This record gives sequence, C-alpha cells and structure tokens, in this order.
Amino acid sequence: MRKWCFRMRLLRRTTSLAAAFVAGAALFAALSPPLPADSAPDWLRAAAQEKLPDYDKDTVAVILLDETKVTVRDNGEIDTLHRGAIRLLRPEARRDYGGVEVNFDKDTKISYVKAWTIESNGHEIAVGEKDAIEQGFLADIEYTDVRVKALQFPEANPGSVVGYEYVQRDRPYVFEDNW
Repeated sequence: MRKWCFRMRLLRRTTSLAAAFVAGAALFAALSPPLPADSAPDWLRAAAQEKLPDYDKDTVAVILLDETKVTVRDNGEIDTLHRGAIRLLRPEARRDYGGVEVNFDKDTKISYVKAWTIESNGHEIAVGEKDAIEQGFLADIEYTDVRVKALQFPEANPGSVVGYEYVQRDRPYVFEDNW
C-alpha cells in the first residue's frame, strides 16, 4: 500500500509538471512572433528577375552581381561583405559556379555565410553555416594556416539563379586594401 501511494504521488507530480510544460510551450508559441521564412534576400530576387540579352550558345553562366563592401570600425576591425548572383545557363556551369568557397585563417574570421538557389519556377532554397564544409587550403607551399569554408548551391540547374553572401572579419596588422 505504501509503495502504491508513493508511486501515485510521483505520477501526479510528473503529470502536473508535464502539463505545465506543455501549457507554457503553447503560451510561448502563441505569444512569440512567427519566424521569418528562410527565403532569398531582395537583392537576389531582383537580380533573378532581370531580363538577359541573348548570349552565345556556348555561354555557361552570366554573373548578375559581384559586390564587395568594406566597413572599417573604430576598434580597427574590418568587415568585408561579399555578395554574388549568377544565372546558370548550361549544365557545365555546375562545375565552375556550383558553390562558393571562402578563405579564412587565424586572423580572418567568417562571421556569416549563406547561399540560395532560385529555381526557374521561382522556388527558393537556402543553405547556411550548418551546411558548409570546412577543409584545409590546398596549396603548393609547405605550410599554411589558411582554411576554406565551402557551400554547394542546391539544385544548381540551368535556368536557376544562385547567390551567396558572406562576411569576413579581419583585424589586420597594416591598414590597406588591394583592389
């Protein structure tokens, strides 16, 4: 009898806690704003809607946007935003334009990386940091601490527009920029 009473009290407490948790989660979901859809940014949509002139039949891709913005902060950090949009015209475009690779090292960090595909039917697919592959930089030198973070564009098929955006954060020893 005693064990049965203990089990019933434990069961009631567990049930009460579970009910409170479910009610709290439902209240939180009802009060919190809906999360935005993981969709392509406006600049990529605008690039995807541009009408292109007729190109030679051997043209594999057209670069619609290649933008770099450099911001120097008061503390000496430099944020460099890179954006790109490419319309794929032929299947061979996957080889050269099927992804984006970002170099970094101990002094240069990647604070943000995202890529999108807008298919010819308008369907948008996004990939981000969790989908990136990180590997060492392949070079002909003995040692380098440079690494590469790579994202592949999903459904990078002819007629699709692929785009990427990433931010590199750097605190250089010398304040100069090669252009």
